[in-house]
Amino acid sequence: MTALMVINLGFGVMARAAPALNLFAVGFPITLVFGFVIVLFGLPGIQTVVVDLVSSAFTFMRTIVGST
Repeated sequence: MTALMVINLGFGVMARAAPALNLFAVGFPITLVFGFVIVLFGLPGIQTVVVDLVSSAFTFMRTIVGST
């Protein structure tokens, strides 16, 4: 989220510096592409954490239900 905020702040500075540019037409696709790139590189780093959390959740649910 911080990276996308920095990108949006950059677009804000560009819009303030050159108001004749239509950054809304260009900014949204660029933000989408950068967001997908950030997700692409960020997912492998949190994959093990998410797998551990899901495993813990299923273990907890088995404990609550009482099955083994």
